[in-house]
Amino acid sequence: AQQPHIAIRPVEKKAPSPPHPLAVNHFLRAKLAASRDMPAHAIEELRAAVHYDTTSATLYGMLAEYLNRAGKFSEALAPAQRAVRIQPGDINHRWELYNALIQGVKDTTAALSQLETLASLDAYPIGAYDQMLQIYSARRQNERVIDILDRIVALPGLGARERLIAAQNFSRFGEYKRAQMHMQRIIDQEPDNYDAWLDLGISQFSERDTLSAERTFRRALSHQNFHITHQNARIWGQLVRMYRVESHLQRLLSETPLDTAMVSGMGQVFLDMARDPGVARGERVEFYRLSERIFDEILRTDPQRETALAAKAHILLETDRPQEARTYFHQAHQQSDKVEYYIGTAHTYLAEGDWNNALVRLEHLHAIAPPNARQYPQIVSDLARTYMRAGEPAKAREVYQRAAQALPDQPIYRYELARIYLYEKAWANAIPLLEPIPNETENNPELLRSVLFDLGHAYERADHFHKATEAFQRLLNLQPDHPGANNYMGYMLAERGERLMEAKAMIERALKAEPENGAYLDSMGWVYYQLGNYPEAMKYLVKALTVEEEALSRASDNPRVLESLYENLAIIHEHAGDAAKALGDLALARKHYERALEFDPKNQTLRDKIKTLTSNPSTSKAP
Repeated sequence: AQQPHIAIRPVEKKAPSPPHPLAVNHFLRAKLAASRDMPAHAIEELRAAVHYDTTSATLYGMLAEYLNRAGKFSEALAPAQRAVRIQPGDINHRWELYNALIQGVKDTTAALSQLETLASLDAYPIGAYDQMLQIYSARRQNERVIDILDRIVALPGLGARERLIAAQNFSRFGEYKRAQMHMQRIIDQEPDNYDAWLDLGISQFSERDTLSAERTFRRALSHQNFHITHQNARIWGQLVRMYRVESHLQRLLSETPLDTAMVSGMGQVFLDMARDPGVARGERVEFYRLSERIFDEILRTDPQRETALAAKAHILLETDRPQEARTYFHQAHQQSDKVEYYIGTAHTYLAEGDWNNALVRLEHLHAIAPPNARQYPQIVSDLARTYMRAGEPAKAREVYQRAAQALPDQPIYRYELARIYLYEKAWANAIPLLEPIPNETENNPELLRSVLFDLGHAYERADHFHKATEAFQRLLNLQPDHPGANNYMGYMLAERGERLMEAKAMIERALKAEPENGAYLDSMGWVYYQLGNYPEAMKYLVKALTVEEEALSRASDNPRVLESLYENLAIIHEHAGDAAKALGDLALARKHYERALEFDPKNQTLRDKIKTLTSNPSTSKAP
């Protein structure tokens, strides 16, 4: 039968009503206030906007966002709920509601409900899952945690980083097999993902499966032929932890055949750790012992292995056995004519104080090494320092002058040349070399600080007070707590009797860093003297003398060290004499002046001070 014709007419859509003009006005004002970092004003404008337009999810959502940002989570709850009711599919509104629930009313159940909805709305809901994990972990609902982790790893297109985080959480909650499965999946896809290798081994170690963990770490390192790199450093660290145990190390060294590449790498890691200045002395001794034991085993199986011979030589040198070290450097040199073996041999003679034999080798290297050679900086430095130790500063200057001429764009050589002039107290020669260097070393903060300190020192000794203060002030701008600069600047001001409270504050900063520094204690004593507080001055000066006299009793026969201590003690005793005289104790003042004269016999000022003392001093005991 023929169906009757039905006419279908389109349904007329009602045009959306335009937003209220005043709501728009307040909305724009809120945006302007927010851009000017006026959050309170922005919130008030949005409150006014929703008063005129109660149907805008955008306005309610923005109000909730700004309230959450301001930490007013409880106040954000109502506008966030309103925004979600008006526009339930908007992810941003639901996140603001979640923040208000979790931070404001602390309703974790309602917050979890929002997260579930967010997970269903978001194509990649890793953020929602992450928050769920935190809540369920805090509640100690481990089963729910595992469920969320399973949902995470089931996400299509999950990246290796997110999968690894999920695997780490599986391990954290004792699901080691699941964790290892996902870690292995990452490794299969990305063999150079050392984070995954590391976590896989740690997970196996957590199960007390030490052998599997060891195999995993060694397989990971084999991908880089057991070279030590930044990427695999933490894996080597795990093996350090493992092979410090005697039974594990013995098992490694007993393997047949010996895995020489891996074992050699392990020995080098132990050696590097022994050289780490942050390692405690006891551990340093242990690491040297372990490294030496490893290289001894390598040399037992392969006596001519060059790298093991060189490593053994360095271990012996660094553990104060220079004569034995020299033997191994010679053996390594027989395998290969390398500059480092010449340098190592020179260092063995330096360790014995045999400057002549050290100089023969270093001078030879200096004569043949081109300035662009990798070892050139070390050769220059070693040769110049050896000349200084041998009491030949003129030759040391020649070495640095040649280097500075050959490499004019490297200021380090001009700086070292200037330091020799400082050593010789040739301030006028040092200053022109030092002055241009700060502007050349702004990208090397450590070197810049050293140069500024030495420049300030040179200016002060050359009686350029204002230039010295500029150098020290620039240094203090870079490092306000620099002990040496604070003390030097403070003492300079105290000597002139200027800005004494500022000088006191500077020296206090220096003493905070080094409370037992005799020079700093003397500076503080001198500041108190200049302030007229003589008892407090004497207290600091007596303590400074105690520290410096103790240092003198322990000092070596190094002329430079003794010269510095004599200079300090002469100054401190003179200051103590001045303070005792100001306190009216002339006998004590005389004893300090006479003691100062022992350290500085040519000081006519001290002789004049002794002459001016009355012949009828009061009795007292010198410290």
